[in-house]
Amino acid sequence: MQAQVRLCDRGLIPIAILRKGDPDRGAVMLRLARRDRRCLVLRRITTFEGEPGWMIVAGGGEVSEEDASAFTEREVARDRDLWIVEIEDFDGRYELDGPIES
Repeated sequence: MQAQVRLCDRGLIPIAILRKGDPDRGAVMLRLARRDRRCLVLRRITTFEGEPGWMIVAGGGEVSEEDASAFTEREVARDRDLWIVEIEDFDGRYELDGPIES
C-alpha cells in the first residue's frame, strides 16, 4: 500500500486511503476516479502465474461514482479487512503495477 502512495506522490497524482483494512491479510480495492464522475473499480488479485494483478469488479468497466460507492460499501459489509484506495486519475497518468485479468 505504501508503495502505491509513494508512486502517486512522485507523479503528483492525488491518492487517498478511504478505508484501512487488516494490515496483514486485508484485500485491496482500488477506485480510479476518472473525468465526468466515473470510476473504475479494481480488486488486487494473484494471477495464474503467481504475479500480482488486478480484476475489474464493478460493472465490467467504468461506473458512476454513486455505483462505485455502493459497490464498495457492499464489499466492506462482507469483508471487514478490506482496504479501499482511491486515485484521482483524470488524465490517465496512473499505471497499475500489474496486469488487468478477466
